[in-house]
Amino acid sequence: MNATNAGAAPGALFYMAGSSIVATSALTGVLKGNNTGAPSAMTGSPGYIAYWSDNYTIAPTPYVALLNGGMNATNTGAAPGALFYMAGSSVLATPALTGVLKGNGTSAP
Repeated sequence: MNATNAGAAPGALFYMAGSSIVATSALTGVLKGNNTGAPSAMTGSPGYIAYWSDNYTIAPTPYVALLNGGMNATNTGAAPGALFYMAGSSVLATPALTGVLKGNGTSAP
């Protein structure tokens, strides 16, 4: 490699910048390269879902968007045993259910 690691932070990564070999700062997370500069780290949030937010980036989200087959919402506050249903462009939850579920095609089951 013909470079020195003097001054490089623990966890640093070496990469080519023009004709020089340089070190990143300490990286924690998933490595992301952009083909133009220093690699960077992508991190998320515990309990969140990872998804591709663009061609080169993995990002966190608390819920899966409708476009990707999700509900576009979290289920915080829904009663145990509740079912989720679409009401226009919103996802709502029924109260806790016991018995038979019957829908009428126009409102909450």
